[in-house]
Amino acid sequence: RGQDPGHDKRKGIHMPRTYPWHSVKQLVHHNNTNCNSGNNIEVENMRPGTGGKPLCQECANLNRCGR
Repeated sequence: RGQDPGHDKRKGIHMPRTYPWHSVKQLVHHNNTNCNSGNNIEVENMRPGTGGKPLCQECANLNRCGR
């Protein structure tokens, strides 16, 4: 079983992060389930993984704030 990417054992917190996904129509990937941009990807355009794309700035900000 893989580790939950949103769980930080050192801090004992659980952030709403998940395994990365991206859209074939965007230049970034997402890894936070609270990201508006990541949640608005149409299912036919969604792909698993990073797609070799950088992390979305909204996801990065949410991750940094622990949200």
